[in-house]
Amino acid sequence: MFWDAILFDMDGTLIEVDMKRFLHDYFGYWQHLVAKHTDEPAEFVKKLIWATDKMVENTDENLTNEQAFWQAFSEENWPYEIYKPIADSFYDNEFLLLQPLVKKRPGMVSLIQKLQGKTKLALATNSVFPKKAILSRLKWGGLQPDYFDFIASYEQMHYCKPRPGYFLEIAEFLNVDPKRCLVVGDDPQLDLVAHKLGMATFFLDIATGQDAEWDGEAIHVVTEDDRKKGREVADHFGDITALEKFIFAGLRPKAEKDN
Repeated sequence: MFWDAILFDMDGTLIEVDMKRFLHDYFGYWQHLVAKHTDEPAEFVKKLIWATDKMVENTDENLTNEQAFWQAFSEENWPYEIYKPIADSFYDNEFLLLQPLVKKRPGMVSLIQKLQGKTKLALATNSVFPKKAILSRLKWGGLQPDYFDFIASYEQMHYCKPRPGYFLEIAEFLNVDPKRCLVVGDDPQLDLVAHKLGMATFFLDIATGQDAEWDGEAIHVVTEDDRKKGREVADHFGDITALEKFIFAGLRPKAEKDN
C-alpha cells in the first residue's frame, strides 16, 4: 500500500503531553478567568464541557464545529456576545500558561521533516479547539504549520473525532482517496475509528495509560485498557522507530508518482 496522505494526531502523538494534568489546568485557568465575569465559575466549566460534547455529537454538515459549539453553549445565562470575546482572550493569554506541560518529541519532529515533499500531511488533531490554540501547541512541540498540507480546527471542520466524517472531511480537503490514507494516533477511541473508511491505522504505543477522570467523548485520556484495545484494533502498532520504518515502506517512489 502506498500512502497518498498521512493524518497525524497531535496530543500524545506528535507532542508529548500529560493530558490528565493538561485538562485539569486548562479547566482551572478557565474557571479562574470567568470568576471575574460570573458568580458561578464552576457552572461555567460544566457548561463548557457539556457544549463541547454536544459539538462532538453534532452531525449537521451545515454547521462548523465552532458554530455547533456556540449554538450549544449560548443561552440567557451565558450569552455569546459576552463569552465569545472572553474565549478569544483566554486563548491569547491564559491558554499560553499551559506551555510547560507540552514537550517535544524529537523523533516525531525528525519524521515530519523527513516526510516533507514525499506525501501529503494533515494535522489531524481533534477539532474541538480554535486554530490559535492548535498552532500554539504545535509550536511548543517544535513543529511548524507549513509542515502540513491541512490543519484541522473547529473554525473549518464540520465533524470531530470519533466521527468517521471527521477523517473523511480531511481526505476531501486533501483531495485523496480515504483508502490511500494512513492515520497515526495514540488514542484508540478517537483515532482508530478511521478504519471504518478503509483507512490504514497505526497505533503509537509509547506512553503509559492514565486513569480516566472525565466522562464524555471529547474530554478523554488514554487508559491502559485503551492501549490494549489499540494493539488489538490497529492495523499496525509500535514506537516511533517502528512507525518510521512502516511509513517509508509504504511511500510511493517519486518516479511512480510522476507517471
